[in-house]
Amino acid sequence: MKTLFVPNDLHDAINSRIELKKWVKKKYNYDIDICAPFSKKLNSSEEILYLSNRGFSLNNILTINNLIKQDTYETIVFRGIENILLSLFVSHSSKIKVIFLLTGLGKLFAEDLKFKTVVRYIYKFLLRKIIDLKKANLIVQNKQDAHDLNMPRTSIIDGSGYSKKINIVNNLDLTTPTVITATRLIKSKGLDEILMLCKLIIRKNLKVKYIILGDYSHLSIDYQKLISEFKKEPNINFIGFTKDINKYISKSNFAYYPTKYREGVPRFLIESLAHGLVVFTNSMPGCLKVVSSNNGYLDLSPREVIELIIKMDSRSYKDKSISSRELFNNYYDVSVVYPKYYKNFRENEK
Repeated sequence: MKTLFVPNDLHDAINSRIELKKWVKKKYNYDIDICAPFSKKLNSSEEILYLSNRGFSLNNILTINNLIKQDTYETIVFRGIENILLSLFVSHSSKIKVIFLLTGLGKLFAEDLKFKTVVRYIYKFLLRKIIDLKKANLIVQNKQDAHDLNMPRTSIIDGSGYSKKINIVNNLDLTTPTVITATRLIKSKGLDEILMLCKLIIRKNLKVKYIILGDYSHLSIDYQKLISEFKKEPNINFIGFTKDINKYISKSNFAYYPTKYREGVPRFLIESLAHGLVVFTNSMPGCLKVVSSNNGYLDLSPREVIELIIKMDSRSYKDKSISSRELFNNYYDVSVVYPKYYKNFRENEK
């Protein structure tokens, strides 16, 4: 008996679910099959069973149904709303446990959404109907999402776990501090604030290095022109999309994540905690708990962020860095997170 885990993108499968699969196999001698959409942007992996595309499609329905016929699964996990919809067309025995995993509520729960009351009501109504129909359990990543959804059989698991071995070196020399942001470069994720931080560093001629990770090829011509100008500056680094952000985080002091998006727990912030970075983010569900141990700051403008960074002394930085590591160890390390997933996969079996 084993679990079939269906992520909604290959990046999530490679960076999170394969590590979960390996850890559970080593710890409990229990198997997890991962079935994720193929992407040319990311290398393939022998650890994954591939879907030809992402989300709801006839091909995906046929592929998953064939997997269930060929193998013996006691649990199926569907990550993301598109895969939750896909689950309606997946046939399985009543003995198989179904889990829906929502790692954030996204744009539908943004405060500036038009007709948000009606849209959210429809979303929750449909989600509840699917949960009841599939007799599914729900996993979310923060208590605010659990509260706002108010669904039956809901568990909270903080993030997806982070397992890379880290050699922590507290760089107390803040002569040239390094700030890092890794995100999708869109307005709801704080694109304008990210660019403003670049402007302030350049305008004030500050000895602050800023690394920005994320694809910007989709942005408008005006945004791309602005980024091209910023890239000419030696201390502004737009890296673009990269699979491994770890090597950049490990050389940084501060994490800047000005999101306005309803996330579960951003993986970038989890990795930043693991490396002991001081965090600057906003009071969004999934971000609040990441700054809950005197290890960072919430809801600051780019100007306020820069002022705090250039004024921070080594002692204060070290204390906050240690607090970030403690927060990571207490809530987001795999030794805390993965057993919770395993328990959800296996408990209350019929």
